[in-house]
Amino acid sequence: VNARRQDALAAGMRVGRVHVSWAELEPQPQQYDLSELRERLDLLQRDGLAAFVLVETIDSEGYSLPADLMDPDDGSKLADGRAFADPLILARLHKLLDRIVPEMVSRKAWLLSVGNEPDNMLDDLGDDSPAGIAYWNNVVGFTRSARDHVRRLEPRLPVTMTLTQRGLEVGRTLYGPLIEVVDVGKQMLVTRGS
Repeated sequence: VNARRQDALAAGMRVGRVHVSWAELEPQPQQYDLSELRERLDLLQRDGLAAFVLVETIDSEGYSLPADLMDPDDGSKLADGRAFADPLILARLHKLLDRIVPEMVSRKAWLLSVGNEPDNMLDDLGDDSPAGIAYWNNVVGFTRSARDHVRRLEPRLPVTMTLTQRGLEVGRTLYGPLIEVVDVGKQMLVTRGS
């Protein structure tokens, strides 16, 4: 891995990715451990790379929130039947962002993604089903809330939600509302004709 990294740097790589889960950043309710994030950002900065930070809140297999926000019996569900854009979850997200955004800005991060491939869950729910539509509306609401909060903290830090390439290829109709709330991703979809 290190040899390939050095090859990429020598070939002109200028961006590096930091992938960390919300659960790792907040191991106990409102107790934060940013050491891993700082170390990874410092490594990229040392190598002269701009950081793309992906905070995994949701991923292909489900949610990656702190344990107290998760259903203890089912890792694909949130505690107490909450939805992803529930006010309690959004308030906790904002507190996390209050901690990590200054760390990112001070280390020259250029992009924050607040989730990874939430569209994979639509395969099980169905794009046009009531459950699929409700789920996606929560993804959009969560992303919008994160973007708006980050803009108050640092207006120059763009926010996105990482989507699957396969989802783009099948032309998911639900993408439109999400694309409207992200700062990065619109141009790629317009260019691809979606």
